[in-house]
Amino acid sequence: MADPSQIPDPSTSPLTATCACGAITLTLPHPPSHYTPNLCFCNTCAMGSSSSYQPNIVLPTSELKISDPQGVLKAYELGKKDSDLGLRKIKYFCGTCGVGTHSWIEAIAELTVVKAGGTLGEQRKYLKPPARAIYVKYKPDHIILDESIEQFTAMSPPPKPATV
Repeated sequence: MADPSQIPDPSTSPLTATCACGAITLTLPHPPSHYTPNLCFCNTCAMGSSSSYQPNIVLPTSELKISDPQGVLKAYELGKKDSDLGLRKIKYFCGTCGVGTHSWIEAIAELTVVKAGGTLGEQRKYLKPPARAIYVKYKPDHIILDESIEQFTAMSPPPKPATV
């Protein structure tokens, strides 16, 4: 059994996301409490999460470290006609276990969208509460959002990436 003093504290360690098989790891530079997820109800995010919405963290692409030592990271490009935005969107996933990890969207090309659900493991409980919801025109009526969450019927202006 590992020495508990040697186990990193998930609330203060840099935020990491992994696929189910562990072949791909995304490392974000700050601990979870630094990040405020957005809730996306667009059709492609809902499909990718197998739910009505997907929680996402948006950050500058330059801050994201991707580890793929086995070379299994795959990409699926949604053409302009397939995306809710009418713009190119690339969804990345593990070619071994199939779990989606992140996306790139032409409209916010300098940013990367990291899935902020199960890929974050225990660290997801230390995130800040969601601040905005996008594509709420697709939100099912039974999902009630807190009044403090800013809501947009389609894509919102990109959130300003968190700064230290």
